[in-house]
Amino acid sequence: MSSNSPHLEDLVHPNILSYLFRKKIIELYPPQLEAIDAGITGRNLVVSIPTASGKTLIAEILALQKLLLDSNGDKGKASKKRGKVLYLCPLKALATEKYEEFKADWDSLGFRVGISTSDIDQIDYKVFNNDLIILTNEKADALLRLDPKRIAAISMVICDEIHLINDDHRGITLEFLLTRIKTANPSAQIVGLSATIQNAEELASWLQAQLITSEWRPVALKEGFYLRDEIHFQDGAVRTIPKIPGHSEVTTLAIDMIKEGGQVLVFTNSRKNTIKLADELHIPIRMITDNKEKEEFDQIQEEIAKIDSLETETAKKLHKYLKGGVAFHHAGLPRKILSFIVKQFNQRKIKVICCTPTLAAGVNTPARRVIIKTLYRYNAEKGNVLIPVIEYKQMAGRAGRPRFDPYGEVIILGSNPEKLVNDAVGYINGDPEKIFSKVGDENKLQSHILSLIVSKFADSMEQILKFLKNTFYYHQLQTGTLSDVEEALNNKNKRYTKRKSSLQKTRTQLRPTSGRGNDPLGLAADPGSFFTTASDYWEKENLLQSTKPKKTELSDNIEIKIERSLQTKIQQIINYFQENELITQIEAPHPIAVEVFEATPFGKICSQSYIPPQDGIIIKEDLLYAKVLEDYGEIELTNTSWLYLLSKLSAFRKFYLRKQDYNPIFTFIEHHSDNFIMEEVWEKTDPQFLEFAQELKLTMIMQDWISEVHEKNITERYNIGVGDIHNTIDNAQWLLRTMQQIARLDKELHFSSDLQKLNYRITHGIKESLIPLVKLKGIGRVRARKLFQAGFKTTNDILNSNIEDIAKVPLIGMTIARNIQNQLLNRPVKKKIDRKHPDKSEKLLLDKTTLEFQSQDANDKEEKHIPPKDINQDTKERKLKKNSLDRFF
Repeated sequence: MSSNSPHLEDLVHPNILSYLFRKKIIELYPPQLEAIDAGITGRNLVVSIPTASGKTLIAEILALQKLLLDSNGDKGKASKKRGKVLYLCPLKALATEKYEEFKADWDSLGFRVGISTSDIDQIDYKVFNNDLIILTNEKADALLRLDPKRIAAISMVICDEIHLINDDHRGITLEFLLTRIKTANPSAQIVGLSATIQNAEELASWLQAQLITSEWRPVALKEGFYLRDEIHFQDGAVRTIPKIPGHSEVTTLAIDMIKEGGQVLVFTNSRKNTIKLADELHIPIRMITDNKEKEEFDQIQEEIAKIDSLETETAKKLHKYLKGGVAFHHAGLPRKILSFIVKQFNQRKIKVICCTPTLAAGVNTPARRVIIKTLYRYNAEKGNVLIPVIEYKQMAGRAGRPRFDPYGEVIILGSNPEKLVNDAVGYINGDPEKIFSKVGDENKLQSHILSLIVSKFADSMEQILKFLKNTFYYHQLQTGTLSDVEEALNNKNKRYTKRKSSLQKTRTQLRPTSGRGNDPLGLAADPGSFFTTASDYWEKENLLQSTKPKKTELSDNIEIKIERSLQTKIQQIINYFQENELITQIEAPHPIAVEVFEATPFGKICSQSYIPPQDGIIIKEDLLYAKVLEDYGEIELTNTSWLYLLSKLSAFRKFYLRKQDYNPIFTFIEHHSDNFIMEEVWEKTDPQFLEFAQELKLTMIMQDWISEVHEKNITERYNIGVGDIHNTIDNAQWLLRTMQQIARLDKELHFSSDLQKLNYRITHGIKESLIPLVKLKGIGRVRARKLFQAGFKTTNDILNSNIEDIAKVPLIGMTIARNIQNQLLNRPVKKKIDRKHPDKSEKLLLDKTTLEFQSQDANDKEEKHIPPKDINQDTKERKLKKNSLDRFF
């Protein structure tokens, strides 16, 4: 560090120094000190430094400094005058990790930390009562698009993984969110955190931020590839690790590192392969560990059995492999299991995690050695394709745990020796790809344009255009970056090429093997056989600009051309909205006197519910079409009808089809063809049948769930994970709530109560007979079914029974039996809280008959329950609905 470098004690509040001392942080890393020196004055920052270089601590110190200066260090409740710090995370898991990391420490400083990870359509403004507000990008966007006035209270925005503006699916949300904040509150400090990106200067230029970039790491990173019993590193060093006979390269390298005292992450390209690798590793890893470590493995097995039923095959395998200190990690596992695995690994109790690349983009999980099983990923359209360089860099960045590991090591594997060397050299020495705005995607842009109109943030052509001119998209259009890359991407004939690599050192220093001298792979005969990334090729062909954005000013003609192009894009979206009754056009009063747009109730529901407008239109049209078909006797509307309607929406992730899926799908069509809301069922020969079949597979999964088919059977029947089931159910609840709201807009549509009942069943995974039972606190789908089977089919059955008889039901017991009887005898319901007198909350005693669903059909296959008419309850529901609509409309 330079002698001229500032000292931390000269920059930050004394309370922060004491806080760092308690955390045993004596000295900051050079990039950290540089960033704090630059950002302490309130200047916007983009911090683009390697993984594990302490980006979070930079943001934390800057946030604490701002809050301490605003409040002079006062403790207690958050001051109204004190600004809020918004911490944006790309994933719920990462948001939860940050919350747990900050909560206790910040409480001791007198600042409150809050988090909201509820569904994006759930209004949860109480989180803004805190000083540090941790939200996912989508949750923050949903809250601030509904109430833009809250932006004024934000004094700092910390954007973790800001490079995800480049994400094809979610990048546009982050970009609009940041644009909304910097437009409405230019004084709010924005601190963007990212691993190294190629055009970080362009991103910083858009945010009017100072760029802090560095290649410095607290733990040295060694990158190389494993070939013929040797690891060849990028600096020319070679380390011999003889392959263990009868075992794979992964097992050899994992055992080598564990003997050294380190931990290992193994990245592979599919869920199936994570399980396969864990199966290979768990026995040999247990064999080489000592008795203390074996005891820890056994303890982990016991702990995971407490939080998971271990009834699915996947769960049983995970439990089995943990006996060897090995776990697998992928998105098909439940969140609680994923969190458990990461926690145990970070406590150094699990030795190896076999994972998909999603782990690299999520929570902080470093290891001494990272093994990348392959650099290829399967693409349905193109076959095996190479991953982006930035994805490799993220995985490699997980190597090396500060304070625990003397170094971090990345080892690339491959089945083809020549390809392995070519690919490894290209990735190790290649630069991450540039990031590009995704605002140009009109389908994704629709939702965000609608949100501007609904919130009145921008409700005329002029205002919408002005807003878009503040985006990263417009900034890249001005520099010429976007037009160039769009041209390159649209040219489908462009392919990767091979060219001579300037990195001769790695190639020429390969040690002699099998008597082939200094060139064991014969590369000298073909010096141009090194891998070239897409970015290398485009830059060579002058299709991309240099790292720095163009500084030359655009001519007036080009500026006008860009603006007209944007106007055309906006007008097309506005026309689409008007045609589908999402907005109307009105004349603003004098002195504005311009045409402005106003959202219809339908448009407001789509925006509030956070669904894509095209999905809202599908729901609206299919609900109306269902009514027509029903009136003409052309359809029998059942739960299958609504589940199939859900499956057509773009917000749902569809699952791949296997050969064995088709026969059950054909059978499902045969049994339910009269229930689908469509004019005619697609035939096998129709081009649309593949998409139709995927929708039906999703419908069948949800149908099985509400029919109380066990998770184990669903995962095996459809080849999906428990995490996939939970994600599907979460989406279904969200979309069903939206469908209910849209159905209520038309008095002739009588489907709302059916949809509400279906939502109960989706939420709990139950048949209709269990709805009154799962309404009781502490009773889920399993306990409800146990009660039902024991003869307690209604809440009256419970009230009219001895508590001892109820307690005898499996999984109930005396405590739960007493609890549910008390709920039925005296069930409190809170009224809407009076904001002026929040402590006053009246409680109503509901007559026990209002909780009762009288069964007209005792058949447990598809029971029909109709609640008795209760005037008080109906009045209460109407008031709640009116209050909710008044708040929104």
